[in-house]
Amino acid sequence: MSDNYAEYLGSNGKHQHTIQRLEDNSIKVIPVSTKAQLRLIAKHCGFDYETSWTTQQFGAKLIDFLHAQDASNVVSSDAKKAAIFNGVDGLYKHTIEQSANNIITITPDSTKAILRLIFADMNEDYDKNWNTQTMGAKLIDLLNGELHQDDADDIDESIDEDEKANENWEWWLNAGSNMRFLLLYELERQLGILSDNNCETDEDGAFYIYHRSIEQLNQEANDALMPYLVNDYIVELEHLSVTEASQSEVGSWLVGFCFEHFDRLAYLSELKSLSFKHDNTLSFIPHSLAGIKNLTHLDLSDTSIGADDPEEDIENLFNIAKSLQKLLILDLRNTEITDHLTDEQKDELQELLPKCDIMFD
Repeated sequence: MSDNYAEYLGSNGKHQHTIQRLEDNSIKVIPVSTKAQLRLIAKHCGFDYETSWTTQQFGAKLIDFLHAQDASNVVSSDAKKAAIFNGVDGLYKHTIEQSANNIITITPDSTKAILRLIFADMNEDYDKNWNTQTMGAKLIDLLNGELHQDDADDIDESIDEDEKANENWEWWLNAGSNMRFLLLYELERQLGILSDNNCETDEDGAFYIYHRSIEQLNQEANDALMPYLVNDYIVELEHLSVTEASQSEVGSWLVGFCFEHFDRLAYLSELKSLSFKHDNTLSFIPHSLAGIKNLTHLDLSDTSIGADDPEEDIENLFNIAKSLQKLLILDLRNTEITDHLTDEQKDELQELLPKCDIMFD
C-alpha cells in the first residue's frame, strides 16, 4: 500500500472511503458511495438502518431522524429537504440533502470533518490541534498498519453488497453503447451530477461523459467514478426520457443512436417511467420495450410511430401490452398509429390492459 494512499474499510470490512495525500501534501477523501457516507453518519448519531434500503430511502429516513432530534437542523423547500449532522461540538458537520427527484447528496463542512468521523469510527484518538494535512497523513499511516477483524454478520453483509455492486458493474459493461449513452445523458440532464463532480464537460456534456465512461470500462471498479455513478444513481433511476439523447448531435454522431435493446433496461428495477414524447425520429415501436416489465408509464406521444409500417407497429403494440401488465398510463396521442387502429382494436388493447389509462387522442 502506498504511503500516500489508504482505504478505510469501516467496521464491516467494506471499502467506504479512500484517503489520498497529494503532491502538495493536501488531503483528499473520496467516498466510495453516498451510502458509505450515510453509514458513517448513521453510526455516530445512533440511527439504526436496514441494509436493504436504497440510498434514497436511507437518506430520507436519516433526514427525518435528524429532524426528530433537532427540528432546527432541517430546512425544507419545494426544491430540496436538508438536514445538518453536527456531531460533538460541530466537529463532524455534514449536510444531507434530498432533492425534488429524491436524490441524496452529502456535503461535509470540511475535509477535516470527514477525517474526524473516521478517527472516531475507528475509536482512535487524535490531537485536535492537528491541521488537515497532519491528520490525513496520520490516518493514512494508521490505516496502512491496521488489521480489521470483522464479525461474521458484517462480513456476510459486505459480501452481499459487493456481489450486488459487481453485478451492477457487469450489467453496465454489457449494456451496449446506446443504453450507456442514454443513461449517462439522462443522469446529466436530471442532476448535472458529472459537472458536480468537477468533470470538464463540453457544450454538450454527454460527449465528455460518454468518452469518460468508455475510458473507464476496463478499470477496476473501486478506482473509477463510473461504478460509483452506476451503483448510486443509474441503477436507481425511476424516470428516463429518451428524446433529448436520441436527437442530440453527439448521440447521432458519436454513438449512432438507434432505438434498440431497450429490454436491457429491465435490469433497472426502480425504472417505472419511459418517455419518447416529441421524438419525431421515432418512426416505429421498438419491440424490445416489451422486456421492461416494471414500467407503469410509457409515453409515445408526438412521435412518428405508425408512419412507416403501421401493421407491424400495431403488432408490436399488442405484444407490448401483453407483456407490460403493470402499465397504468400509455400515451399514444398525436401519432399516426392511432389513425390506423380500428375501434375494435382499441377495445381489444384496453382489455389487455384493464388498469391502464390508454390515451389515443
